[in-house]
Amino acid sequence: MVRAQVVIEESQQEALRKLARERGLSVSEVIRELIDREVARRELDRIRSAAAALRGAYLKDPDLTEFAALDVEGLDDER
Repeated sequence: MVRAQVVIEESQQEALRKLARERGLSVSEVIRELIDREVARRELDRIRSAAAALRGAYLKDPDLTEFAALDVEGLDDER
């Protein structure tokens, strides 16, 4: 771990202390959790955006979407 020093508002400090007390954690642990949560949320947003772009490209490409119309009934029968 590395030590970081940040300047926050008094209200933010009190909110952090309250969260820490409620969770039985240190303020540092709460801050690390909040950072991890935000990083994960941003990554999920990035993945969702990429998936939406891929879906859009897929739906606009008739060479790909024509296969969706294939009748797959009985596909499991060959196993």
